[in-house]
Parts: sequence; structure tokens; C-alpha cells
Amino acid sequence: MYAVLDVETTGGKYNQECITDIAIYKYDGNAIIDQFISLVQAEKKIQPFVVRLTGITDKMLRNAPKFHEIAKRIIEITENCILVGHNIAFDYRMLALEFKRLGYTYERSTICTIELAKTLIPQSESYKLSKLSQFLGIPHPNKHRAEGDALATLDLFKILFQKDANKTILNSLVNIQQKRPNPNNILKIIDSLPNYNGVYYMYNKKDEIIYYRDSKNIKNDVTQLFLGQTKESKFIQSNVQNILFEQTSNFIISKIKVLDKKKVVQKIPSTSRIVFPSDTLLVIVDNLSGVKERSFIFIENKTVVGYGFFYLNFQLKTIKQVKRLMKSVENNFYINQSVSDFIVQKKFYKLKYFE
Repeated sequence: MYAVLDVETTGGKYNQECITDIAIYKYDGNAIIDQFISLVQAEKKIQPFVVRLTGITDKMLRNAPKFHEIAKRIIEITENCILVGHNIAFDYRMLALEFKRLGYTYERSTICTIELAKTLIPQSESYKLSKLSQFLGIPHPNKHRAEGDALATLDLFKILFQKDANKTILNSLVNIQQKRPNPNNILKIIDSLPNYNGVYYMYNKKDEIIYYRDSKNIKNDVTQLFLGQTKESKFIQSNVQNILFEQTSNFIISKIKVLDKKKVVQKIPSTSRIVFPSDTLLVIVDNLSGVKERSFIFIENKTVVGYGFFYLNFQLKTIKQVKRLMKSVENNFYINQSVSDFIVQKKFYKLKYFE
């Protein structure tokens, strides 16, 4: 049994949002056997951009029931059901959050129609609900309202349900929520992460690194991994115990760190073009923290050999000074290409040439 649903929210800071609109269709694989649709009186103001997107205003919610008044109905209609949604991680998180505020733990298994569509309709150019609906000829009125989006998701699910004749793909994508790590631990991890450039490292219970990458916004990227439905995301959700991170002044420094750590097999494209304006060059990237430090990348013999940081009151006048502050990296085509592109795009603060 499936409960196809969609929710709209007030928007706002992560885990501080409230549901404003909800639609649930109980589907047995052949027909809708129950449904529930309602606006919800939120405990906070709706963000202006959400008003523009959904058309739902605070005034519309004045006489709507509060979440605690519809909670029992939601439990009943989704009991013994797998929740189905387009980006179900968001809808499920919001339901679990609203129930948590009532002191109730809400747990259901889920299926994401995005992941299902990617497997069963690989030829689609986009997996947004509106684009898939257009691609498959699914009616999709009242976009960005719970009823309209839930109905479109249900029609999409019916098509996908039929395509997967043996239900092997569908079953493989069922996410058993009870197996996920303690949500309180995840929230603590997310709250500790910064909204800036850097590299983050995910560790399991044995204190082993299971995942790492460079990021332009560490908190956003980690949040998406925790909410994702891909095999990679599910593996991380089941195994992550702790996350450490390093702040970097610029995304290019983060990229160098990760590429150097990965020690990737270098398959150099025939069309590659690496151009440095000088054989020996210091690329001063930008500020690391306010006006106290700057980061740099050092190029020698037309190869990136390292990176580092220096205080503004310290002048890098010689190669010897640079190498004293520099962290060396191995010769890596992808690092050289990334830094070359960075220079060509003129994203640096300053270049310093050495004779």
C-alpha cells in the first residue's frame, strides 16, 4: 500500500519551517482508496518567496486547522503504507518534524519518484516534476500546491509502477527510515557545520574516512547528502558518525586539497589546454578570514607544486619564503587544469611573478 503525498511549507531556516498545505492519496496499486487534503495553520509567517511560488498567504491559513488537529488523520491514512513523493526526503522530514513538535515519533518507509524515474525513464532530459509531467503527458494544474503536485506525482508513480513489472527496481529503492541514524545526531552534526568554502571528511564508528569532498557551502552539501535517496547518500546516512571540516579561503583551494588527497588515475584528455602566464608564478587567491590572511597557490616549471596561507603584514618576496609556508602537492593534471582555468577566468586577487 502506498501513500502518495506532497507538502508545502512556510520556508525559513532548516528544521524551523512549518507545513502550510498537505495532500495525501492512498493508492493500492490500482486505484485511490482514500485521500486527505488540507491547508494547515502555521505557527510562523510564510516567507515572501514562498508566497510568490505557491500563492498561499498567511490570511488564507487563519481558519485552517493546526497540525495537531489533523495529526491523527495523517497517521491513519499513512498507516502500513510506504510514503511516495517527488523528493520525498523533504516531505518526510517535514512530517517527522511536525510530529516531533507534538512529542510523537513518526516513522514510515519511503520511495522517491525522482530516483525511480531516473532508473526507469533514463531518456528524460530533466527530472523536475513539471518537466517529467510534460515529457510524459501528465496533467499538472496547480503547480506548487500540495493537491496539484501530489496528483501529478501519483500519475507519475502509476506510470513508473507499470514500467517496473516485477517491482524489483521499486523494492530496491524503498528507504527503510527506521534504519537511518538517530536524527538528533544528524541535527547536531548539521548545526556544527559552516556555510562557507572548505573540505569535509565523514567518519564511521571505526573513525575511518568513508567520504570526503570539496564544497562551496559545507552545510548545504552535507544537508543534501543526509536528505538524499541515492545509494551513495543512503550509505552515508547509515554509516556516518562524525564530520570534520577545514575552512578554505576559496573553492579552488578546497579543490586542490581533495584532488591531491584522491591520488586519482590521470587520464589526460586529448583536448586539454593548461596555460600559465609564467613558468614560476605566485597566485594570491583572496582573504581567508577578514583582512588577516591571504591564501596562495605556487606554480613552478609550469606545474602547481603547492598552496598555503600568509598574513597580510608578511611580504612574500622570495621563492624560499613561499616554499617555507607552502604545503606541497604531487604533480596532478587535474590540479594544473583547475588552477589554469581559475587564472584564465581572472578569479584571483593578484599574480606575482618571479624571475
